[in-house]
Amino acid sequence: MIQTTTTDGSGLYGFTALPAGDYVVRILSGEFAAGGTLENWSASPKDQGSDDAIDSDGDLATHDARCR
Repeated sequence: MIQTTTTDGSGLYGFTALPAGDYVVRILSGEFAAGGTLENWSASPKDQGSDDAIDSDGDLATHDARCR
């Protein structure tokens, strides 16, 4: 199943009625390019903080992030 959404004015987003499981959030690479919404930003790197269950495990190449 693929769903899309857009952040609100505060940068928050959400999905409703998802079954329990692991998901991947993908931000298109172009959003990080010149003129993109996230220009000069990068995905959060993997293994940040002391609790691996709650960090995003963001991939700096694909910008995918694991979500539970």
